[in-house]
Amino acid sequence: MLSFLPGYAWFALGGLIAATAPVIIHLLNRRRFKVVNWAAMDFLREALQRNRKILHLRDILLLILRSAALALFGLALARPFFQQSATSLAPNQPLHVALVIDNSLSMGYQQSLGKSVLEEAKARAKEFIETLPEKSVVAVIPLCGSATGATRDSYRNAADAVEAIDRIEVVDRAGRLSQAVDLAQATFSGSEFPPSARLIALVSDNQARNWPSAGLAGEWLGSGGESAASVANSNGAQLSGSTASGNVANGTDALGQQPRMVVLDVAPRQASNTWVADVQVLDGIADVQTPTTILARIRHDGPEPRGDVQVSLTIDGEVRDSKKVDLNPGQELEVAFRYRFEAADRLPGQIDYVRASVALTPDALAADDQRYVIIPVVSELPVLFIDQYGSRNEDPRAQRFGETYPLRRLLAPKLSANDMSPQLIKVVHLSPDELTQELLQTARLVVLAGIASPGDTVPLLREYVRQGGPLVIVAGGNFDPVQWQETAWLEGAGILPAPLKPQFVGKPAEEISSARDLFTINPDSLAHAYFQFPDMSKADQRRFFTSPGMSGVSPVMFRLAEAALDTETLAQLQKSELQRVTSEQEELQKILENEAKLSAKEKQGPLSATEVTEREAGRRRRAILEPRWLTWLQRPALTPAQLVAPEKIVAAEAPRALATLSNGLPLIVERNIGAGTVTFVSTGLSSRWSMLALSDVFVVFDRMLRDKIDGTLPRQNLSQIERIRVPVQDNLMRYSVLRPGSSADDAARAEPLSIEAFGPDEYGVIVRNVTNRGIYTVRAQRGAGGGMPPDSAVDAPATSIPFAVNGPSDESALGYLGRAGFDNWIEQANNPAAQDTSAASAGSPATAQPPVAIQWLERGTPVSLSGALVWGQSLWWWLTLTVLLFLLGEMLLLAWPLLTRKT
Repeated sequence: MLSFLPGYAWFALGGLIAATAPVIIHLLNRRRFKVVNWAAMDFLREALQRNRKILHLRDILLLILRSAALALFGLALARPFFQQSATSLAPNQPLHVALVIDNSLSMGYQQSLGKSVLEEAKARAKEFIETLPEKSVVAVIPLCGSATGATRDSYRNAADAVEAIDRIEVVDRAGRLSQAVDLAQATFSGSEFPPSARLIALVSDNQARNWPSAGLAGEWLGSGGESAASVANSNGAQLSGSTASGNVANGTDALGQQPRMVVLDVAPRQASNTWVADVQVLDGIADVQTPTTILARIRHDGPEPRGDVQVSLTIDGEVRDSKKVDLNPGQELEVAFRYRFEAADRLPGQIDYVRASVALTPDALAADDQRYVIIPVVSELPVLFIDQYGSRNEDPRAQRFGETYPLRRLLAPKLSANDMSPQLIKVVHLSPDELTQELLQTARLVVLAGIASPGDTVPLLREYVRQGGPLVIVAGGNFDPVQWQETAWLEGAGILPAPLKPQFVGKPAEEISSARDLFTINPDSLAHAYFQFPDMSKADQRRFFTSPGMSGVSPVMFRLAEAALDTETLAQLQKSELQRVTSEQEELQKILENEAKLSAKEKQGPLSATEVTEREAGRRRRAILEPRWLTWLQRPALTPAQLVAPEKIVAAEAPRALATLSNGLPLIVERNIGAGTVTFVSTGLSSRWSMLALSDVFVVFDRMLRDKIDGTLPRQNLSQIERIRVPVQDNLMRYSVLRPGSSADDAARAEPLSIEAFGPDEYGVIVRNVTNRGIYTVRAQRGAGGGMPPDSAVDAPATSIPFAVNGPSDESALGYLGRAGFDNWIEQANNPAAQDTSAASAGSPATAQPPVAIQWLERGTPVSLSGALVWGQSLWWWLTLTVLLFLLGEMLLLAWPLLTRKT
């Protein structure tokens, strides 16, 4: 059955009426003649008699071409299509509708009339609600959540649904098709309506990247349900393609028990956008001694270039610097700012969190014209370097340097021997017997190198690592693998990441006699980010790790301690570790249960001396099993051990080789222990052991050590999250949060937070509905706190922890799916060959899957709930082409006498 877009049928009727005009003119012209007797007419009559048949045939052809061209032109304007045996919903049948409204970042785009895309989406959603039959229920769902929270309850009153639509606001997230289906399916859970009376309506600008790959017929359903193919195969339903009619296809739907879906597109006709794609602090941290470099990436997409874009750096609410840039379509530009932070009195290792942002001259999508960052500012970061000499026995005049000397120069370089300028990295140079817990409490990194044995420091260092401290062990100097194996392995319960074999591999440098005695790095083993340089090709990276570079020194090694990473050793380690972890968990559980029992008994009366001793012993043992004495730790040191399966802990703590040599021996081995890591470098850094410290490859050690220091800093810069979790140590404090748009002193707008249990003996506060970009500040204060005015008589000064939250950068790249993209998506989803290939790759029989059914309603298309399965949406294009051919045919007929006239 031939149908037209709603309201377009008048074009077809107008074309038919216009097609009668050539016929009428032809008939009228036949009657407009006058008989005139003329003697010479006899000669003309004889000439006309010969051409009468040809002229008559030409007139008939011209009449047909002109009439058909007008009729087909009107038909093409009506956008015709064919529909197949429509099975419409009963007009009065109530529906359960999940109305999902896209409120992602891109929906805030301001169009030419000053109306945002979200405002148009709201109007479209209200128009949709008006078409619903009586007694229908509607769940209004913001696709990307809401800062105030949103209900999934269904409204039986249209006015309530419209009010819920009006409350939806743009948030700083991306919205995906599969996410819309998941939310709708959750709404339909327990619905009293049958599946045939359920409908998903998505109102969105349909960013192309938020639609899934169409390689499989049912992939669009996401994780929330079965694929369309599997459901359709189970019930033999007839499936449809897309519709251009503006009607929701219905009847026996393609998804079987899955509800039908209609997509109402509100994408702008054309969009241009400039945004801040990223803001980073060079080295991840700032110090008060040298200017800090802040890098901002600015991107512009659109049909035209944009000039004089002002890029401004704001520090603590004040604009500190600004630059102007010009941007071409598709260009990404890096803008660098340098800013020196003022010195402040702070303890060693204490961090000040500075609020910063980079903003652009506003455009049509203002929400992404600013990006926020929390910059950690420190005066110094203590790093402990422990070697065979320490600072007391090292003598530069005698050229007697400890094995940590190259690493100390790497992290805290000195311009001269008398250079006393302060450094961000505070070097604490020790010998093993000088190590104390007080020194470890503030240390951001510990490096052991060249010592014969760690001795009694192993238990202390293991506690440091278990809490989250990074430890690097380097051979060289007086390193003795036998003593290290005996004191530091302890069947995996020490600080070595892997057991050591008793004999060294290779010789000292002075005993090397040929190139065969040298060891080189295997570049194929360097998969870790430490060894990857994005600007280098693979061939250049191979040369970098195997050949002399700018230094002219090859990164070769002479001697190394061999770490055992064979299968048998790892299996034995896994077995012993599983027993140890299980035993520790059982012991910890008994300690917690006994603590709870004694605490309950203490409420009834004083404990006996034996019970007090028992509790103190349990607490001391727990302090060993779960140490918590690092002063810089901003998060729980460990996930409560009893909440994690022993098998998972053992798997996470398995040793692994980060780099190997050309002979297969490990060069760098790493292992997780608790919340921290231990890294073992099997060779030394002095010239008797290797040439690494003199080669270009030594830059890898700088990257590795700085990355480990950076890992001790709390994560204050977050993206695409739903909640912020902050552990608390003092349950007597009152906590609150200031959301973006509030100043740090705006106590009246602070939102109180309740302390919640994260686990046994683990507490914290949670900030929910983190939907907008900006600075979120969690405040802790004694006394009234929260949103109440502080009482100076009882309140202590408030402490605050700021978090910078930013949304996904790719949501700002406005690439819309559009009708053409949707048709292509449907075509790919319904391509049997592609589906066969996907099925075969998954190991299933290569049978053609039924097509996917989603209805697409373009902007301005009226919405109705009746419709049919349709095809032939591109018929108008072929009709237009036929009109052009008819007009060319008419011109050819009229010009034929001139073309065939003999000169």
